Amino acid sequence: MGKIFLSALTLIKEGGKSLQAKFNGRSKDNIKNLQSYGFVSHPPVKSNVVIINDDYGNPYGIAYLNSVIPELKENEVAVGNLVIGSIIKFLEDGTISIECKKDTNININGDYNLTSPNIKLNGNVTISGTLEAGATTINGTMDSGAITSTGTIKATDGIFNNKPYSAHTHTTIAIGSPTSPPI
Repeated sequence: MGKIFLSALTLIKEGGKSLQAKFNGRSKDNIKNLQSYGFVSHPPVKSNVVIINDDYGNPYGIAYLNSVIPELKENEVAVGNLVIGSIIKFLEDGTISIECKKDTNININGDYNLTSPNIKLNGNVTISGTLEAGATTINGTMDSGAITSTGTIKATDGIFNNKPYSAHTHTTIAIGSPTSPPI
């Protein structure tokens, strides 16, 4: 009959596939790290580990950290690097909360579609490509409210030197003809 032990993790091998733990003054090696489907982790040394021996003496381990478990309500789920504090929480009201302690990089090989009634960005935004907003395309740079473009900037109206573009008239209809002063 199999046995269950509670132990402390002392070594991780093969990128987290194999564990070593110490219990009752003895070290147990080559413990297979059991993980849920779709979830992979490399637990830190000194994590707690539940060791389950099958009827043939083969050890399996499930590592956990009980000292840094985030506070969750019933039906909530959290996953992340609990030692550093970067965590994704799936909250009971349907909210997804992401707390990241460092830079976040997302690499997508296909299109990325985001649909929301309102999108709020708090902070500086850098776009290193073309920005298309509805029928508007900006292909150039914007710096301190100014638009710089290597192509033509087309608009039906705008404000230039605090005066509306539509408020001026041409005195003659010819390319390069003078305009009246802005109103």
